[in-house]
Amino acid sequence: QGGRLGQLWAEKVRTDLKMPNRGQSFVRILAYVAEGESAQNVGRAVVGKAIFQGPRPRREGLGMDEASRKVHKDPPLDENVLIRKDGSLANVFIQVKKGLEKKEHPAPSKPVLIDQIGSIFRPRVTGVMIGQKFITRNSDPYIHNVRSLSLKNRAFNIAQPPKTADRERVFRRKEGPIQLGCDFHKWM
Repeated sequence: QGGRLGQLWAEKVRTDLKMPNRGQSFVRILAYVAEGESAQNVGRAVVGKAIFQGPRPRREGLGMDEASRKVHKDPPLDENVLIRKDGSLANVFIQVKKGLEKKEHPAPSKPVLIDQIGSIFRPRVTGVMIGQKFITRNSDPYIHNVRSLSLKNRAFNIAQPPKTADRERVFRRKEGPIQLGCDFHKWM
């Protein structure tokens, strides 16, 4: 297992030169190897970089309300285009569209979690498989709602006052990107 750990870590370091969360990444790889790689998990990762070309856009402030600004040390900036020093983009989702049609890919048992922290959805971009649980959480001291702009799945608009239980949904149909929003905080 130690050899596989070294191999996976070397690949991570090679493909993510400016890795901001080295410790967390190493722990995830360690846990993956410790759990044992089952035959169904081997080869299920797509690794790469999306490189931005051209002049870097200027990041603007989000225009937050006072309550949302108070939970941040510095005023948050727009994250629609985040470019690292090496030119690679953050918050990019890669989808394999061809070549896997005849393979089965069961939905992971681990749910996908989107949390509302400081009036910003975290993570900003994620993937959810058909049948996988999708959980939304409000970690802020004020109300949010999560509105999905789904076209093929049933759209939803869930109110999430502070200190309320997580909300759970499951998408039943294949769909491209689904944008989420908060009607109380339009910049989200």
